Amino acid sequence: MLFAPNWYVEQYKSNVRHYYQSKGFKLKQAVTPEGRIEGLTVKWPYFGVMEMQERQRGSQTPPANPAQGMLSATLKDYDLLWEIQQMDLTKMTANENQAAYAAAGKAVGRKSDAIIFEAMNTASGLTTIGTGVEDWDIFYAMQATEALQDDDQVDDDNLFSYIPYRWFNIMMTYKEFNASEWVGAALGFPTGTRVKNWNGVNWISLSKKELIIPNTNQAYGFIWDKGAVGYASNYEGSTNMQWDNRAGCWTYRSDLQACAMALDPTARGIRRLHFKTNTTLQRPVERTQAVA
Repeated sequence: MLFAPNWYVEQYKSNVRHYYQSKGFKLKQAVTPEGRIEGLTVKWPYFGVMEMQERQRGSQTPPANPAQGMLSATLKDYDLLWEIQQMDLTKMTANENQAAYAAAGKAVGRKSDAIIFEAMNTASGLTTIGTGVEDWDIFYAMQATEALQDDDQVDDDNLFSYIPYRWFNIMMTYKEFNASEWVGAALGFPTGTRVKNWNGVNWISLSKKELIIPNTNQAYGFIWDKGAVGYASNYEGSTNMQWDNRAGCWTYRSDLQACAMALDPTARGIRRLHFKTNTTLQRPVERTQAVA
């Protein structure tokens, strides 16, 4: 029977996890971890808004009980399987091994992000800004930020938005955004993630294969508060490598068990952005104020 060297097996496992954690799962810092896991059910508590009121002398103060309860989601299983022939295993260079680690780790990370995006996209009561025919610009970005900040229970220190590279580059043509702070590494995002903090929001750029595409030349982006979206996983990127005697090859398997959901029944703290992805890149024309 043929065996892969033990050092190779362990190296493969550890490197896949490294790529998953350091380069693949981009939104781990932008969502709320699980409240409680019971079997395959994940539960998060939610609380509504309470307001103080003027006290009326001689009368009892009515309780300001907010809407509250537990929200739950079911963990789902995801897997990835690929094969490599024994003769190819012994011929793989260090660069080829590195590419294999990266491909598997990033695939698991993209699925984790996609689970979060799909949870926001299907949230009940979700409000959308844009109809898919408009050109994204910095003024729509301000409109989206304002809409989110008008929601109750939104924390200005934990606002995030994922947008296509094209939208991000359009915003880079505006000096206000271009001069804002790069915060990817500081916030713990994976290496190479483009994140800028502007107008109280951490803006994250993603490639087309990471986006939800509703129609040709269109994309969905999202802007949300960290406390408005929950993500949970029983195991992240568990990887195994075994010899398949029937196929005469090594099989590599990565498993993920995870779920995500909006943490408010009305999707408060989340907005979907729907704009064109083929807008021409050009410097914006400065707006001038009309003099009466």
